[in-house]
Amino acid sequence: MFQLLMQAFKKIWPQKHSEISKVLLLFFALVALGAVGFQQFESVSHPELTWGDSIWWAIVTMTTVGYGDLFPTTTYGRYLVAIPLMLIGIGILGYLLSVLASTLIESRSKEIKGMSDLNVESHILLVHFQSHNRNLDIIHELRHDSKTRDLPIVLIDENLEQLPHDFIKLSVHFIRGNPSKESVLNRACVKQAKYALVLAANNNSSADDHTLAAALTIESLNKSIFTVAECLDPERVELMRRSGCDSVVCVAGMASSFLVQEISDPGVQAVVSELSSNRFGQQVYITAIEQMQDWSFAELQSYLQKQGYLVLGVQCGDESRINPGNSFIINANDQAICVGAQRPAPIRIS
Repeated sequence: MFQLLMQAFKKIWPQKHSEISKVLLLFFALVALGAVGFQQFESVSHPELTWGDSIWWAIVTMTTVGYGDLFPTTTYGRYLVAIPLMLIGIGILGYLLSVLASTLIESRSKEIKGMSDLNVESHILLVHFQSHNRNLDIIHELRHDSKTRDLPIVLIDENLEQLPHDFIKLSVHFIRGNPSKESVLNRACVKQAKYALVLAANNNSSADDHTLAAALTIESLNKSIFTVAECLDPERVELMRRSGCDSVVCVAGMASSFLVQEISDPGVQAVVSELSSNRFGQQVYITAIEQMQDWSFAELQSYLQKQGYLVLGVQCGDESRINPGNSFIINANDQAICVGAQRPAPIRIS
């Protein structure tokens, strides 16, 4: 609760610095006057009163709490000190509450409409809003992977007017604007982002152009970010890779293979769907191999099988070696391609 109040105050203070300064000054002045008046008029009949008691009474009276532990008994204390303090205190309290409420509502509205500047780090940039169901499926997949489960997600799109309620419940932030513009990406804290997933903006001939422009700008602003781009035209995959994308996914290029494979081996699509989804079944993971020397693929299989994983092959740089043979030697920088129920930890064997 205290953290929420501090965040709200940080948002309010820059916007209404002058007004709040005046109100706070008036508040402390009234507390001082109330305490002095209470001490002056009531200490005659109650000599045990301290200045701490008087200040306590003034604050309790201004906030209209009224505990009843201290109260004025003299005529002057009641009518010259207590009543003015109560009336003015209610006004100050009402003003502060109204400023707080209006600022919080305005801030929330701006955030939902993508108009605010974010302050996040180690997050995922989800570029372009294709459709409610498509983006929601991607968000669910990210939330079901232990590697990305707790990372903030920032959706960037220039046509979406307001962040859907389903996205808000999944703690997704929104920035409205052209993702190929530096000013828009800076509002999304692109330099602090960890991953970027650039979806095809639409299904027309210019979709890959928008994707390429966004990916180029992201990579130019953050060299360490891991960018995955969706490509519709198989002939432009290599171009996107040259733009700096760490990985390019072309669904159209895989569709033909899946269709033909499904004729020859019915059920392949179901297997691939399970292995590629984080929400059910087993998944394919690529895990690092550290401190590995002179191990063969057979020894790697034996080690991971004891932990409940099925080893498919080895990732050697950009090349995937599926079932390379039992005598294949594992290098220190290779990665294991395996299937399991959860993401394995990096393999550390001396």
